[in-house]
Amino acid sequence: MNNIDITNKTEMVNALTTAFCTVEFTKANGDQRIMECTLQPSELPEVQSQNTKKSTKLADHLLRVYDCEAKGWRTINTNTLITFIEN
Repeated sequence: MNNIDITNKTEMVNALTTAFCTVEFTKANGDQRIMECTLQPSELPEVQSQNTKKSTKLADHLLRVYDCEAKGWRTINTNTLITFIEN
């Protein structure tokens, strides 16, 4: 387990693309949440169609991840991260 620098988005993305990560953050409604997530290509769902949606650029403080427990995409506000651990 490695603690990742929560101020370094590049380091977080690198960890997510090679491993499962556990992140703790504060949700928009003020609740704290712990989530296991990844960006490992082998763990992501297959894309159904390339033409369903345009991809939009996220603001620099947002990070799009795949939630392993909920089996869906989530957006994390990196400004509200408490911990980021590479498993």
